[in-house]
Amino acid sequence: MFAWDMKTDVVLLCCGQSKRMGYPKMLLPYNYLENFFTHIVSVYASIQSEIYVVISKENYKQLSQYINIALLSDSHIHYIVNNQNEKDRMYSIFNGLKHCRNDYVFIQNIDNPFITKELLFNMINKCKERSYVKPVFNGKGGHPILLHSSIKNLILNSFPQNNFLLKDYLQYFNKIEISCNTEKITANINTIDDYNYYFKLSM
Repeated sequence: MFAWDMKTDVVLLCCGQSKRMGYPKMLLPYNYLENFFTHIVSVYASIQSEIYVVISKENYKQLSQYINIALLSDSHIHYIVNNQNEKDRMYSIFNGLKHCRNDYVFIQNIDNPFITKELLFNMINKCKERSYVKPVFNGKGGHPILLHSSIKNLILNSFPQNNFLLKDYLQYFNKIEISCNTEKITANINTIDDYNYYFKLSM
């Protein structure tokens, strides 16, 4: 089966307070036309993913002020408001996965917008049952990560009874790596210095 025949979901994590950045990371400029949020959503929309945005109440208010109402209400974009933002990243992942119905799920951070349609298709084509796929640059793991539904089901059946992080679940499954030729897939953009490093411009 080819990637364009396979249905996927994506859990897009947008709950952070962006304290170190001092500005909402989802609204950082990606280029002259897009911010991080709109770029990430457009790439996943191009492969017809169902998009589950796990977002804090405050971030949703900010997002609704800055993006087009048509995008905000797109039928393939679903907003899951996390009212317990003090809890960790795994709690947000869990809440996103509860809504996913397809066999393959991307976990996407808002602070790494460097995804392409080609990368996502390559990851889908490599993924197998009881496996996950991650891009790698010079031996360092990057983003996003693609989970087979067997991993999703284990998380849904055991969290939050345990205190596992995502990496704790992944150790029970086969890892498939895809080599990439750009350092950008390893980025975590948390500060203005990080942003300037990858974009070579100032806000």
